Amino acid sequence: MNRMFDDNRIEDGDRSYVVEEGAGFVLLSAPHQVEHGREGTIKQAEPDTGRLARCLNERIGCPIIYRCGSSLEDPNYDEASAYRDRIVRFVEEKGIKVVLDLHEMAARHQSMVEIGTGHGRNIDDRDDLLAVVRRAFESHGIEPVTVDTVFPAAGFFRVSSDVARRSPACCFQIEMNVRMFGFDACPSAFEAVCGSLEEAVIRLGEVI
Repeated sequence: MNRMFDDNRIEDGDRSYVVEEGAGFVLLSAPHQVEHGREGTIKQAEPDTGRLARCLNERIGCPIIYRCGSSLEDPNYDEASAYRDRIVRFVEEKGIKVVLDLHEMAARHQSMVEIGTGHGRNIDDRDDLLAVVRRAFESHGIEPVTVDTVFPAAGFFRVSSDVARRSPACCFQIEMNVRMFGFDACPSAFEAVCGSLEEAVIRLGEVI
């Protein structure tokens, strides 16, 4: 996903991210909502991650953070990241217990959702929390769901791994197949993903 899509870039002056506060202890993150650069390549935006975050903020009032602007920084790759720093501060200020970092993966992947936990390190080996997230998708008919297979979020400068290392929060990277969001996808597919994340946020808030 390396092509330029100007309609997916949000021009927003000097701001590189937006935080919308809410209630509860689960934060949704969408670092690739707009285009981002990686090693000289402009990578395509993942706009549905931002749509999902804002949908959940409106629907259940959970706090969210998402990238905007045209700086092309990549919070999920760059060594230094104001976006990741802001999440760490937000976790400390608001007592956030779980971060769900949303991403889209290419249609070539067989799984519909891949959950990255850094092989357990990013979630303090909380298999009970992992089970909640996995069940939330499966209960809405979204399968197969894989864990730490292709995108484990184990790199040092991933949002999930960095925030988990620098804060008390358990952090999941959620990769969702673009087949659920493409032009050929039925409208109910987006609603199923949104419903899955809603269930995950509510259930995590109950058990964390």
